Amino acid sequence: GDYFTGVDTWLQYVAEPLDAVRKELAPATRLIMNEFIPFNNEWCNNSAHPEASCDFTQASSTTVDINRKTLGWSAAAACFAYGFGRLSELDYLIVGADQLIGGPWPDNEPAVASLDWRTGEANAKYWAVRLLATLGERPRGLYNTTVQGGASPFKPGDSRQGNCGLTT
Repeated sequence: GDYFTGVDTWLQYVAEPLDAVRKELAPATRLIMNEFIPFNNEWCNNSAHPEASCDFTQASSTTVDINRKTLGWSAAAACFAYGFGRLSELDYLIVGADQLIGGPWPDNEPAVASLDWRTGEANAKYWAVRLLATLGERPRGLYNTTVQGGASPFKPGDSRQGNCGLTT
């Protein structure tokens, strides 16, 4: 099948040429993929609140739940595992998962979450990342981080155009 065509295309036109340059100019250098991001476009369940928007950038999306009736999370897990494996073949030092948790507005991006933003329950993508972090010959691990809030660089009401659309 061609489910992984997008990953293969990215590898062919971005990762492999970059790796060729790395081998030529800095063979001792190891590459890191900060965030490998498989999106799940079936993330939204608004059946309990039909008036709620599945557009995560809208305030009306705050009442939506994670969609557990889709295979989308399993597809995202498979895509992450496939991409992880292919990047491992290129000897990437680290292949990071995009985000552990994210939810609808005002959070970041629910389509890439690994945990249910309401219950904390893990989905298939979480378990794939965990499996990959514990298997293999090279040391792998999940790293704990602590984040402390600070002043926002933006004033309330500011808008910016990001990769996923307008952020307010």
